[in-house]
Amino acid sequence: PQQVNDYLSTFSWERQVLSAKKKHSDFMEDYRITENDVRIALDNAKINLNEKLTQLQTYVIQFDQYIKDNYDLHDFKTAIARIIDEIIATLKIL
Repeated sequence: PQQVNDYLSTFSWERQVLSAKKKHSDFMEDYRITENDVRIALDNAKINLNEKLTQLQTYVIQFDQYIKDNYDLHDFKTAIARIIDEIIATLKIL
């Protein structure tokens, strides 16, 4: 009885492994990603990144101009330095 049980257990595992291999193979066939697909995705990512960087550059320029137009730069720098010092002090406490 033990030999039969061992044989059936082994057979079941082999069948499961074969089934998994088949499913993996089918999946790879159905969802194959080509080098061209990767290249297109990377090109699109570069385009999107460049667009976001351009937007960020525009926002930084606008922010810089807003600060120059509305604040005394010396007072602004002093305030920023004070805020940074407070943040550092708080982090040291933690």
